[in-house]
Amino acid sequence: MDFRFSPEIEAFRQEVKDFVKKELTPEAKAAWGGAALPDTPPRREFLRKLGRKGWLGLSWPKEYGGQGLPGIYEYVLSYELVYAGAPHPGRGVGIVGKTIIRHGSDRLKKEFLPKIARDDIQIALGYTEPEAGSDLASLKLKAVRDGDDFILNGQKLFSTSAHFSEYVWLAVRTSTQGPKQAGISLFVADLKVPGVTVKPMWTMAGEQVSEIYFDNARVPGYRLVGELNRGWQYITEAMALERFALATQGAANRRKVEALLDWVKKAQLHGKPIAKDPLVRQRIAELVIESEVLKLFEYDVLDIASKERIPTIEAAINKLFGSELDQRININATKIMELYGQLQKGSKYVPEDGKFEMDYRASVVGTIAAGSSEIQRNIIALRLLNLPK
Repeated sequence: MDFRFSPEIEAFRQEVKDFVKKELTPEAKAAWGGAALPDTPPRREFLRKLGRKGWLGLSWPKEYGGQGLPGIYEYVLSYELVYAGAPHPGRGVGIVGKTIIRHGSDRLKKEFLPKIARDDIQIALGYTEPEAGSDLASLKLKAVRDGDDFILNGQKLFSTSAHFSEYVWLAVRTSTQGPKQAGISLFVADLKVPGVTVKPMWTMAGEQVSEIYFDNARVPGYRLVGELNRGWQYITEAMALERFALATQGAANRRKVEALLDWVKKAQLHGKPIAKDPLVRQRIAELVIESEVLKLFEYDVLDIASKERIPTIEAAINKLFGSELDQRININATKIMELYGQLQKGSKYVPEDGKFEMDYRASVVGTIAAGSSEIQRNIIALRLLNLPK
C-alpha cells in the first residue's frame, strides 16, 4: 500500500509552506501547542490572506465559493498550518460551511458562505449547557416562535470563540414532544443583538472560553438550518465534521514530539545526558510510533470522507486516540523532566520555557472538547463493534 501523496498534492504542500514562511508573523503565530485562535487582528488578517488565495473552502463546490478540490487539499493545508502554529480555517469552513451546503436554505448559503470563504466572520459553537454536556440531547435553551422570529432564552457554556465571534452555531430546544432528540433545532444566531450576554470563563490552562446568556434574544426564522426539529441529525453530522477537522491534531502532536526529542538530545539531569537513559529512549520511541499510528488514523478519516460519507466512526477513533496521545506526550515530557517539568513559564529553572507544563494542563480540555473520550468510546462500541447499550 502506497501512502505517498501525488506530485500535485506535494506541490500544493510546498506552496503552503512557502506561504507560511512569508506571511506568518510572530504576532499571528500561536505561542505553543497547535493553531492560533483568530482572536487578534494579526491572526484574522492571516486568515483573510488565505481567503484571498481561495484556500478557505477548498473542497466546497465552486458555486458556493469553493474550488471543488478533493478534501485531501484541505487536510494538507490545515496540517501545515497547525504544524507551523498558524491560524487555520477551523469550524467556519469545516463544520458550519459544510453543514449549510448540505442542509441550509438558499438564503443561508448566499448570506454566510461567501463571508466564511473570505473570513469576514467568525462563528462560535453553542452546544454545551450546565445540564447538557456529554448528554447533549438534554439541552434546554428554548426557542419559541414569535411571528417571523424565534425568541431565545437560556444559557450555553464553554464556547471557545464567543468572545471574538460575530455569530454562534446554536443548538436549541424547539419542542418537548416525543424523544428529546426530536425537539432540537439548529440556528445561526447573532451574538451582537439585545438580550445576548457573553461572559468570560477560564480553563485550567488559562485559555478563555465563554458563557453565553440569552434573555429574550431574537433570531430571524430564516436563520434556521434545515428543517425545524431536525437539528439533532445536523448536529451529529456537524460533530463528525468537527472531529474530522481535528484530523490535523497529528500535526500538533508531531510538533510536540519533535520539540521533546530536541530537548532530550541536549539536556542533562543530575550531570548526565538524558538521551542516554534507556527508559527515556523507550518512552520517546513509543511516542514517535504512536504519532505514526495517529497519522494512519487520519488517512482513514480522509479515505471515508473522499467517498462522500460522513466519517463518524473513523473520526471518533481519530479524535480519541489523538487527544489521549496529546496527554501521553505531555505526561511523559513532565516525567522525563522530573520535578523541573512542574515549573511554570517564567521560572528560572523551567525547561523549554514551560511549554510542556502548560500543555499538560491544556491537554485535559482536548479529551473533553468535541465530545469527551467516553463519548468517542461509546460511538466506537455501538456503531463499530455493535456492543449492547
